[in-house]
Amino acid sequence: MIGTVRHVPDRLRIGDDPMNTHPDILLILSDQHAACYTGLEGNAVDTPYLASMAREGTEFASHYTSCPLCVPARMSFLSGRLPTKIGVTGNNHTLAETDPTFLFPLVEAGYETVLIGRMHFIGKDRRHGFVRRIGGDMTPTCWAPQRKTVGLERGSEFALTFATVGSLDTVGGGESPARRYDEMVMNSALEYLSRPHDKPQLIVVGTFGPHSPYVADKALYRKYKSRGYLPPSFDDYPDYVAENKWLRSRIKDVDREKAVNAMAAYLALIEESDGRIGRITEAFKAYARRAGHRAVYGYTSDHGDMIGARRMYGKETFFEDSVRVPFILAGDGIPAGKVITTNTSIMDIGPTLCELAGTRYEGRFVDGSSLVPLLDGQISSNKRPVFSQIIER
Repeated sequence: MIGTVRHVPDRLRIGDDPMNTHPDILLILSDQHAACYTGLEGNAVDTPYLASMAREGTEFASHYTSCPLCVPARMSFLSGRLPTKIGVTGNNHTLAETDPTFLFPLVEAGYETVLIGRMHFIGKDRRHGFVRRIGGDMTPTCWAPQRKTVGLERGSEFALTFATVGSLDTVGGGESPARRYDEMVMNSALEYLSRPHDKPQLIVVGTFGPHSPYVADKALYRKYKSRGYLPPSFDDYPDYVAENKWLRSRIKDVDREKAVNAMAAYLALIEESDGRIGRITEAFKAYARRAGHRAVYGYTSDHGDMIGARRMYGKETFFEDSVRVPFILAGDGIPAGKVITTNTSIMDIGPTLCELAGTRYEGRFVDGSSLVPLLDGQISSNKRPVFSQIIER
């Protein structure tokens, strides 16, 4: 097996633990949420629940994706390895069935690993260490999806709006397939958490928003449209952006009204997501209390969105809007009200959750590392390098 996965010894297996000290763990993973658009970083958007979670726990304020593209970022998150090392550099690539993920040692230690909603798995293996799947994916799961099939799933109005190329085609307030999907994911999570379960739980809830289509709740959309917010760099971007072919391809010829509308919908989707995060997390905390378990819970996203910064939309750049994402951890044993500015990576999340669960995911081929020493104050350096990759096509 590539890498080294160190398990807890048999005498410490969770099922035999009379003190029940191993926590239930919840991680909510959204899609395309730039860290600069949370209520923690100014007043562009209201995210009261994420603010509450940060007060209850620790905010990692310099947290970066390993790839500003969905599938490579997610497979890197699961494996704790850089996209080029696992051979996943595009959205039609898949993690090898033989490659380990941080879920493997958790299953070995006695956890039930549960995926509710989206992970953007491609190909035959749609588990990669999750022993239970609920809800399924929103996006195509085969290597070469037929355009007709995608159109039937999303409808003609939204068929191209899921991708950057068509993201500004349909913008505003109203219903969309993505919003309906996220509502289904939330209800599935609430239903799952309403029932008892025999094993300790590692639950990942994957949502689609605030990824485009930029269509949001009508009232929230009107709220943010009235604010008329645009990134400061919308009208001011450096010459090298226009001179670089890759960056230039991300620029959209968009007028201010359309740009304001897209931003309003994006911010509205974030506030709507914040409400769902709150409902799911509170249900999880109630579940853990009923079970008599300790609880650890958190939130992150796979990558960001330029959403008009330098007149760019989508991701696939190394600007902060594209690569820096929120990451908050809270719960039993997590310091409250702490802000860590040391650079951290999406590849660190798996090793961190494993250590909090009493096991390890590490080895010379694992690029991520546990952040528990940072949480405990054993390490305070702010000079740690983190890496993000994108393959130009």
